[in-house]
Amino acid sequence: VQQDRLLKDLIQTIGNRAQGMINRSLQVLKRVLQTSSWLVGNRFTVADANVAGVLSPSRAKNIDLSNYPEVEQWLRRC
Repeated sequence: VQQDRLLKDLIQTIGNRAQGMINRSLQVLKRVLQTSSWLVGNRFTVADANVAGVLSPSRAKNIDLSNYPEVEQWLRRC
């Protein structure tokens, strides 16, 4: 029982840290996409493909993007 509690605490801690890292990364994307439709230049590039792949729909559905409408719109464009 003690081990289960420790494991639960560890998972919670990792989850909280991961959420912070995700939010910081989404903030960077949001800032870039507030002034540009694409990550590099004025057209779709490998940079967009790479980052969009990381935020694929299967992963993005587990992330709350409601505070990042620019990112949501960009993902739809990708």
